[in-house]
Amino acid sequence: MTETRLAWLAGMTMLVLGLWGWATGMPWVMLLPALAGVAGLAFFRLDLLFATLIFLVPLSVNLAEFGWTSVGWYMPTEPLLFGLMVLWAIRAIRGQSVKPSFVRHPIALLVAASFVWMGLTILPSAHPVVSLKAWIARGWFLAAFFFMMGEWLGANEKNRERLVALLVVPMLMVCAYTLVRHAGLGFGKAAGHWVMKPFFRDHTSYGAILAMLLPPAVALFWRDKQGLFQKVLWALAVAFLTVATVLSYTRAAWVSLVVAFGLWVAIKLGFKLRTLVVAGVGAGGTL
Repeated sequence: MTETRLAWLAGMTMLVLGLWGWATGMPWVMLLPALAGVAGLAFFRLDLLFATLIFLVPLSVNLAEFGWTSVGWYMPTEPLLFGLMVLWAIRAIRGQSVKPSFVRHPIALLVAASFVWMGLTILPSAHPVVSLKAWIARGWFLAAFFFMMGEWLGANEKNRERLVALLVVPMLMVCAYTLVRHAGLGFGKAAGHWVMKPFFRDHTSYGAILAMLLPPAVALFWRDKQGLFQKVLWALAVAFLTVATVLSYTRAAWVSLVVAFGLWVAIKLGFKLRTLVVAGVGAGGTL
C-alpha cells in the first residue's frame, strides 16, 4: 500500500472515529483524531504544525475565563507549545534543532543566559513550585517562538510574509467577532473595554496586537510583484484592522501607530535609524 493510500485510510479512520464520538456523546473520543493529526504533523511536517500554532495564537482562549479551571491555560496553543518544547529538546540533544551560527549569536546567548539564571533563582524562591511552573512556561515560549521561529524564518524568505498572513487572518476573525458584539451595544466606549473577551482579556492587549499587525499589513499591501486579487485582499485587511483599532478605544495603540508612521517618514527623508534611536533615548531621558 502506497503512502498516499495509507494517509487516506488514516484520515478516514480518524473521521469515522470522531463522528462516532460525537454521535455517542463522548467528547474525549472526538479529541483522538485531533491528537493523531498533531502527532502526524510533528513527525512528518513540523513546518505545518508550527504554522498551525501561529495561526491559533490570536484564537486561543484562557480556560480560567470560563471558570472551568483555576489554572490559566490558553487552549489550544499552550499544550502545543509544551509538545513543541519537548520535541525541540529531543532534536537539540541529537544536534538537529538550530544552526550553530544562530545559537552563537549574541542575542541568542543573552536569551539562553537569562533562561539559565531564571532557573537558578528557583532554588532560593519563596514559592519554588510557582517559580518552576513559570520557568517551564518560559521554556516553551523560547523553544517555539525564538529558536524554532528563527529556524522557520531562516528556511525560506517567504515565511516572513506567511508569518504576517498567519497572524492577520485569525486576528480578522477576532475583530469580526468583537465588532459584531460591539455593534449590538452601540459601539459604546465602556463596552469597548471587554467585548473582545474571551480572546483578549481587555481592550489594551487587543489594541496592542492590532497596532503591531497593522504596519506589516500595510507593508504587504504596498509590496511589488503581487496580483490584483492579493492587493485587494490586503487592502480589505488593512481597512478592517484600522476600523478595529479605532474602535478598540486604546489610546496607546493610536499613539504608537502615529510614532511608527513618523519614524517611517523620517527614514524615508534620509535620517539614519541610529540617529533617530539616540534622539529618542535622549528625549525619553529628558522627560
